[in-house]
Amino acid sequence: MFFFREKVIGIDFHDYSAQVVEFKIENKRIVLSSYNRMQISPTIIQNGEIKEEEELKKILVELLKTANPQPITAKDVAILFPSSKTFTHVFTLPASLNEDEIRQTIPIEAETVIPFGLEDIYWDIRILGKSPQISKKDPQRQRVLFVAVMKQVADQYARLLESIDLVPFLFATIVESLEHAVKNQIDPLQSTLIIHFSALSTDYIIVKNNTIEHVYSGNEGGHHLINKIATTFNIDELILLKQREQNEWEDRYQSIVGGFLKERMAEAKNVVSNWESQNGLEKSSSLQGVLLTGEYVNIPGLIKAAHENFSQQMVSIGDPKLGLEINATKFLPLHKERGGPIPYSIYFTNPMGVAFRALRLKKYEGMNLLPPRLKENLLRKRLLLTGAVISMVITGVMLFLATYFLFLHQNLNYERINLEIQKEGIENKLYGTRYQEIREAINQFNTEVAELSRIGNALFSLPETLRIITDRVPAGVELTRIQFYDENLVMVISGIAETREELLILQENLKKTDFIKEVIAPISNYDQKSKLSFQLEIHLEFKELPQEPNDTKSK
Repeated sequence: MFFFREKVIGIDFHDYSAQVVEFKIENKRIVLSSYNRMQISPTIIQNGEIKEEEELKKILVELLKTANPQPITAKDVAILFPSSKTFTHVFTLPASLNEDEIRQTIPIEAETVIPFGLEDIYWDIRILGKSPQISKKDPQRQRVLFVAVMKQVADQYARLLESIDLVPFLFATIVESLEHAVKNQIDPLQSTLIIHFSALSTDYIIVKNNTIEHVYSGNEGGHHLINKIATTFNIDELILLKQREQNEWEDRYQSIVGGFLKERMAEAKNVVSNWESQNGLEKSSSLQGVLLTGEYVNIPGLIKAAHENFSQQMVSIGDPKLGLEINATKFLPLHKERGGPIPYSIYFTNPMGVAFRALRLKKYEGMNLLPPRLKENLLRKRLLLTGAVISMVITGVMLFLATYFLFLHQNLNYERINLEIQKEGIENKLYGTRYQEIREAINQFNTEVAELSRIGNALFSLPETLRIITDRVPAGVELTRIQFYDENLVMVISGIAETREELLILQENLKKTDFIKEVIAPISNYDQKSKLSFQLEIHLEFKELPQEPNDTKSK
């Protein structure tokens, strides 16, 4: 539909009354917001032509202000021209023409059927569809609906609406208005005749397969009937209108009403007959349904006349409110059946139909008799809105991309930091273990180097060592042999001890010596009581051995 939720006003006014509705879209459904209806003096509008513009302005302002259940605040307006002020014709053109070619052809064709110059009208077209091919020799044709309105009339309507701060964006045709007013009641698989009883005309539209196949507008409507009764019986037209709405028409009017209905039914039959012959259809089964709609459907005897003249078809009332979402507690008059089977909403067929047309189709599609200057304004607004939306989208995309890349950068930065932390942890773990191993190896190496340095700097004195050992020998012991094994720092001494006691004293003296780490004495040393032959194995402590004098090392 649109970029944002929309509200539109549908307006219809003619010789006797003015009706207005406000529709809006909520949750993809068309909802009735407000409505209003007011009778007006026959002097303000005459035969669809505005005679007292200032009075009509006041009426429209009052309609909007006092609408039920709340004032109408929307600004976009869709309006319907009276059929008496529009010219409608269906052209049959070659099917090979596209829309642009048709628009170039129509002005030439239109000059043969319209009673005024093209420079004096606003016009538009709608391609209805292809006509059935009667024979293979005949080229296929297409039906094109042509609708025109006098520029003077359209410009007057536009000025009127703009003067009360409304924005006219759709000047619709009765054809599309009726099509949308009763859209929910049309069976798309059947052919249906819509008969619209309005104030200034009676309109006939045949729809089949969701396509308009035939259009005709008669010049006589409810106004003609009211005027004839008022003239014949010398009664004020406003009194007749009030009686009609209250279903209180007097029986003496019946002869005039009956004649009017007879003419309308004959007109309807003639429309159907023309449609059947143009399309080569069988008369017995071509038409399936008849819908009666419009604000003059409550003419006494109309429904009965329709049943009598279309006995083979299903005849029903076209109720425009069936396509609406309506809060029954707010809009009781539109739900309450007043005067038998005729719903009150038939008075709003035209404004509802044009409002439906405005919301179901885009503002810039379909037939529109709007003056070119207003179309240009709408196009300019559309371009501005489109540009604004595109700018918003681009801005949104840029913000999204900026946010996304910022998030991505932060995420990557976080991942990098996390990986660095993990790497550092692994390195700490790996290098910490390796560091400990290397540190221990270095310490061990340093210890060995220190030992080697000490060895190099502190060579022990063997003579001094021997002297100290011999000093430890008691008087009763005689050493006979001393052996020194330097690679193991082991010294083996042999000798003879007078007694066991003397040998034990020697052994104890040696153990108490600082540089002797261990003294090993075999048990066999004590086999004899005297004159003991012994052998002792002495293990030396290198660090405690007596050092070589400094002067000796220097040499």
